Amino acid sequence: MSRPTTPSTTPYVQAIVMRERALTEVNPTLGSQHSDLHHRYFIVHLSTGHSKTTEYGLFEDEEVGKVVVKDGAKTIHAMVEAVEFEVDDGKGYEWDKFHHWIVHKSGYHNTPWSPDHHSVTFIEDCLDHLKKHTIRPNTAAGDAEEKLDNIQDATSEAEAIFDAVKAEVVHKFHDLHKDDLVHHTHIFDKAAHITAYKLKQFGSRELAYGTVYIGKLDIGQGNFLHVRVHKYHPGSPKEVEFHSIRFTRDSGIWSDKAELVWFEV
Repeated sequence: MSRPTTPSTTPYVQAIVMRERALTEVNPTLGSQHSDLHHRYFIVHLSTGHSKTTEYGLFEDEEVGKVVVKDGAKTIHAMVEAVEFEVDDGKGYEWDKFHHWIVHKSGYHNTPWSPDHHSVTFIEDCLDHLKKHTIRPNTAAGDAEEKLDNIQDATSEAEAIFDAVKAEVVHKFHDLHKDDLVHHTHIFDKAAHITAYKLKQFGSRELAYGTVYIGKLDIGQGNFLHVRVHKYHPGSPKEVEFHSIRFTRDSGIWSDKAELVWFEV
């Protein structure tokens, strides 16, 4: 690891490195017909300099999938991906909390292994959980939010643009709310449902492919979403396309007073 470790004695998740090995090595009872399949797992590097090998699978002599966490790293067969996380200035995620979620809240331990519930989905869900609880180092510099300089009240043209993507916005909101419940992140606690859908303010920015609109949507009961929509130049395959709903580690539901800012995802 090239980044310095934090002096705190509390272990924080500093990075995870994805690895893989043959599935038959994990469970020899599967037989030679599975010899070309791979089992993926990850190693958690902690801010204290220690590491934890973490994996989910159907291991030998087990009838259901198990989550296994061990000290140190196992022999490596191949590196798949590495992801680093911020640990300083109160931005870190404690290993004990992550470990508790993995074993008790993730929905994997002591559950049936299946083609849709296996080591890859386990890693994806763990990564998703980590990203919702901390930030990546390459985004730390982005903490200073870039405000939009042309914010204005809703116009009939802008309303039509956001109305065109209403179905996608509502669908994405429900997906994010579901993830919020699964990962216990409390980002969307303030609004369980969309009871209204009305654009109040928006800002825009011209880019090479068209115009980016960022709007403040009233979803009822004093709650607002910040939504990004793209309007493409004439002749493009799509005229208008929903891009994303803004959320941070702390919230995805905003008050009327919250300013619109530029955001990428």
